[in-house]
Amino acid sequence: AACGEGGEEPADDTGEESGSGDGYELVMWMFSDATMNDQGELFDKWRSDFLSQHPDVKSIEFVAKGDSELLTGITAGVGLPDIVFSSFTYGRSYLDAVDLIDLSDLYADEEWADGFYEDAVNVTNVDGGYWAVPFMSYVPLIWRNLDALEAAGIDPDEGEPTMDVLLEHMQQVNDAGITATHSWTAGGVYGPGAVMGADYEKYGDPLAIVDGKTTVEPSALTRTFEYLLKFNEQGNSWAYSDDAAVEAFKAGELAYLLGGPWDEPSWQQAGVNYDVVLVPPYEEGSNVYGGFFGWDGLYGIDSGDEGRNEAIKAWLKYLGSFDVMKEFTEVIGRPTLRESVMNDPEVQANPVAAVQAKGMEYTRLRIDYFTYSFYWITPVTDLAVKVAEGSMTPEEASEQFVVDLNALYADAGA
Repeated sequence: AACGEGGEEPADDTGEESGSGDGYELVMWMFSDATMNDQGELFDKWRSDFLSQHPDVKSIEFVAKGDSELLTGITAGVGLPDIVFSSFTYGRSYLDAVDLIDLSDLYADEEWADGFYEDAVNVTNVDGGYWAVPFMSYVPLIWRNLDALEAAGIDPDEGEPTMDVLLEHMQQVNDAGITATHSWTAGGVYGPGAVMGADYEKYGDPLAIVDGKTTVEPSALTRTFEYLLKFNEQGNSWAYSDDAAVEAFKAGELAYLLGGPWDEPSWQQAGVNYDVVLVPPYEEGSNVYGGFFGWDGLYGIDSGDEGRNEAIKAWLKYLGSFDVMKEFTEVIGRPTLRESVMNDPEVQANPVAAVQAKGMEYTRLRIDYFTYSFYWITPVTDLAVKVAEGSMTPEEASEQFVVDLNALYADAGA
């Protein structure tokens, strides 16, 4: 879900807990997986704690929604909730469609505001206000089945220091009769974007536009498409999110699977012997790893009632606190957007959290959140498929990428 790239079916039930008195009855729409299992238990716990401290709030109802439902539900503007837990990707769309609560006074509390990743706060600051509380993040990960690597004679402690070493290891796995990986061009933007991010420094400032057009030069993109071909030569036709790929990884029949932190519970439940690394840089010693941030956060919707809006902001501030976000990462293993949490020694003791923290330091933005409603990397999706099937060369795809990106900016009125 945003949360991941695939999404889950929303749960049919809702959760509500009431405090005492005649306070506000708030409604919160949220990712469906945030209402289930350990995440659901955490949110229930936090709700109980918050209600016990805020007699002005009688209840908070949690309503599970799929990713697309969150977007269409809010932009429809009918039957709106008070709070939304959703992707920053939709920030511009929400801002254009409904009256979000300006959270500037929350950020004026420096003690509370200090510790978030600075960029995650700054992107919400457009049009004279701050429109969201940063909460959750992820960067692309490569899960490695250690039994498959051992069978291929690969020492996992060698790491994957460069793209070329990773490809050499994949070839070694294939030579051992085990499928190395899946297709890195199938399944949307995620795989191509993971490779694309490792060339970030060549793009200049990819979010910069001049006279409504990108400043990225086509030649900077060629290596991305060349290496996507190389990865596909080592893999099969499955997308990273296909059930077949997931089950093969669990069984040790697939060595490398591109994914995110949301995958780990599946590996744990299946008893997989695994570890995780970042998509490596092209040059050894470089700190430009593959992939782009995914950021999710919390929005408040203006009710027109000042007291209700204050209650909404209090709940957002509570969820954005250090203690809540640290508990989330410790229990769930998912990274949060508080840098102080991700650098906390107790959090760093979780291997996946530690890898994600490193990735969040060195990967980059894939969208100018709250300014545009599309990823600047969006054109790579279809072009990567065309390169993989041989209908385009890497050079042709690079030229077309710039054309397609400029068309997106033109449609957005840049």
